[in-house]
Amino acid sequence: MSAWIAIGSSAVGMFLLMVWHWIGFLSAVIGVGCVVFGLYRRSRLLLGGALSWFTLAAVIADVAGAPVEIVLLAVGVAVLGWDTGLRAITLGEQLGQAAETTRVEAVHTAASAFVGVVSIGVAYVIYGQLATSYPLVSVLLFCGSVVILLFAQQGFQS
Repeated sequence: MSAWIAIGSSAVGMFLLMVWHWIGFLSAVIGVGCVVFGLYRRSRLLLGGALSWFTLAAVIADVAGAPVEIVLLAVGVAVLGWDTGLRAITLGEQLGQAAETTRVEAVHTAASAFVGVVSIGVAYVIYGQLATSYPLVSVLLFCGSVVILLFAQQGFQS
């Protein structure tokens, strides 16, 4: 289930960014490919690369004039795809692919989505407080808050 959520959220991110600039769209397509191939090969490195490609696509879309809401949402679903992809690989290694993990995956995905929604909300509030000529600052603050919340979430799971 986590693998399908990772692929689906990556595809949503790609579709959100595809109309703003062709280089950003190409970066997002490479990101989706990295997610699919990373899940197939069980490679955390490829999933991390996918997140990097999606971040590049979001920055390009932001520079090309995409609304900040689209950029924040695209980064949020990219992080969700990365996180659920990592969870899919970890559960597959620890429990095997035949294990029934639907409940664990659903709870983890809901918690990750909640962290993403809170992060997007914080970034959007900060963006609203800043002058409208600084949308890149809000994206960078969002990325920083996501990283902090992911580290905090990992600490609670240990």
